[in-house]
Amino acid sequence: MGIIQKEAENNKKSKDNNKLPINYKFSKNPNLKYKTSICKDAGFCGYNDIFEVFISHKDNKEYLVSRESKILVIYLLLDHKKISSLEGHIGSIYMIKYFINNKNNNEYLISGDSFGFLIIWDITNNYNQKYIIKTEFNSYVYGLLFFPNNLNNNYIITASVKNDQNSKIYSFENKELISEIYFTNNREIYYILPWYNKAKNQYFIIQLSSKSIIISNLLFEAPNSYLINEPEGNHYSGFIYSKDDSEYLCCSSNNGTVNIWDLYTQKIFKVINISKCERLYNVIQWNDRYCIIASSLGSLIIIDLINYKVISIIRDKDENDIICVKKIKHPKYGEALLSLAKDNMIKLWMILN
Repeated sequence: MGIIQKEAENNKKSKDNNKLPINYKFSKNPNLKYKTSICKDAGFCGYNDIFEVFISHKDNKEYLVSRESKILVIYLLLDHKKISSLEGHIGSIYMIKYFINNKNNNEYLISGDSFGFLIIWDITNNYNQKYIIKTEFNSYVYGLLFFPNNLNNNYIITASVKNDQNSKIYSFENKELISEIYFTNNREIYYILPWYNKAKNQYFIIQLSSKSIIISNLLFEAPNSYLINEPEGNHYSGFIYSKDDSEYLCCSSNNGTVNIWDLYTQKIFKVINISKCERLYNVIQWNDRYCIIASSLGSLIIIDLINYKVISIIRDKDENDIICVKKIKHPKYGEALLSLAKDNMIKLWMILN
């Protein structure tokens, strides 16, 4: 019996009282139009989570966190004002995440760099460093802060595109390495997701890699499974959504397709082809009906998840590959979107009335 399994059993009946990051519930259709450029030197690298946005519970203000090579930069979203710069990385930053500790409701940022280091920044304590983790990946790192609802501890799960490295699970409280995720078949991992399987009442880690989707049981450290009938290609990003008493994984890929799996049957459900598109990068769920994809077409691609078709292709005025997108509640414009392109610019998109 593993450490995590013991903890799960000890806390199986605990009350779900976590304070999770604010969940944006968007009601409007994503009829987006470019408004303005917020940041002109964000720095392009990687394919996901290159910048972050969050509403702080300290002051209820929305912030943008970007990077300038090895430095994290904090902006106030309302007036695009730079308020802080955080130094500490020795390599270029490739990943930025925000989360709230479910024990004390403190807020944190985590950033990973090209030398395999993670830095945890304590937002509540004036963005001071909580600690540094050396993952031993010796390659740029993607990390995920994972906090299951029925467990007391928070976990940091890291993955790398170095194909001979296993993903690793650390304790957030003391940065102790708890376990490694094996059976990844030496695949490059581009993105990782937490999945709570409602039918089995179990927690899983879903790793999006080159040519496969790997599912690991977090609690019982069971052997991994692989989604079947999948199109060939690197899976860059994804999200999980519920529909018709099942749960689905929607993924972007480098072959111009959006792939949707039924997680209960572990079979491909839909494949949506994007005409003349070589790569689909970051994909996010806008609301229960729509998702938005950053693409190599230099455009935002809007997909209807009810009819499974492209409903809109919104061109970037500078025609650069769009790499990363985040939906936000802008203090002035309401439901809106931020995008980062290969020209290193973060742009604000607003909804047309």
